Amino acid sequence: MKSIRISNLAEGGIHAAIWTFLFASPLLFLERSSEGIDWSHVLHHTGWPLALFFLFYMNYLLLVPRYFLKSKHIPFVLINLAFMVFLSVAIVQWEEQAFQAPRLSEIIPIGPNRSQSVYSMTVNYFGTELPIFSIVRDYLMMMLCVVLAATTYTGKKWREELEARKEAELGKTEAELINLRNQINPHFLLNTLNNIYALILFDQEKAQNAVGDLSKLLRHVLYDNSQSEVTLDSEIAFLENYIDLMKIRLTDNTELTFTKEIPIPNNVKVAPLLFISLLENAFKHGVRTSEKSFIHIHIGYENKLLHFQIENSNFPKNRDDKSGSGIGLEQVQRRLDLIYPGHYTWEKGVRDNTYYSIIKLQLNP
Repeated sequence: MKSIRISNLAEGGIHAAIWTFLFASPLLFLERSSEGIDWSHVLHHTGWPLALFFLFYMNYLLLVPRYFLKSKHIPFVLINLAFMVFLSVAIVQWEEQAFQAPRLSEIIPIGPNRSQSVYSMTVNYFGTELPIFSIVRDYLMMMLCVVLAATTYTGKKWREELEARKEAELGKTEAELINLRNQINPHFLLNTLNNIYALILFDQEKAQNAVGDLSKLLRHVLYDNSQSEVTLDSEIAFLENYIDLMKIRLTDNTELTFTKEIPIPNNVKVAPLLFISLLENAFKHGVRTSEKSFIHIHIGYENKLLHFQIENSNFPKNRDDKSGSGIGLEQVQRRLDLIYPGHYTWEKGVRDNTYYSIIKLQLNP
């Protein structure tokens, strides 16, 4: 809405400048004398600017929104024609009766090369002899004024509706992001608590340590997840805490690596909890205690490009396996679309019995 207010202020300034020029324009056509400006002549020639001013804002404020935009075109045209005739007659009578002076169109020729016979042709216009060319020109000016009022108001409403749609889309996007972040917490907690529950059955001391690690993770989830961006260092620390928590239940059959290529120091920021679902997916579906397994994680940053890659052994689920619904990966996709539209790539799939997921984000630190 702030942009709409700025646009309205700019439009008001343009209106004021244009009408100031039109009302001051008679000064450009009057002869200067040693006695100064003849203000009665200036007042004489303000009739038509006043008429155009009235016609413009009558359309801009009343006729265009009430008739034109509601497709009531016939009443719109008829009302404008009636006002044009009224204004034309009123100005002619005002100039003739109040000033007893020729009109501006008769003082200043329109073009030196035009045929004088065109200007000499007159017609009785409601009791006053006027040049036909002058009457046609005045009506064309009023028609142009109506067209400008309609286009100006229509353009203004179009801009306001566009800004309103943008505001609505932004609000919808923010609400959806909040909803996605709120969904991450229970999904993340469900998997982690299941791991701790399994750990309690065979090693209570490790389970206690795991609860301590979990408290650190929850601190990040509760506080940093409410922000739109967190530092890359804090997000990496969160991933490392999660990996340490998951290591407790790994056996010697699993190879786990986490490599980083991050400049120190750095001021890079990223959306919180963006990669945790990929880690959860790797530990949940890429590890089997009875078979050789591996998880390789790499994160790097260079030239505003953040690179996150994870590879793990692939153990396809059986048809009878109902664990997991894929909500984690769906959230990753949706958050990428909402937060980094057009500024990311995500490659994922299975290759040589290895599941891989590679995300590249174009960031602006």
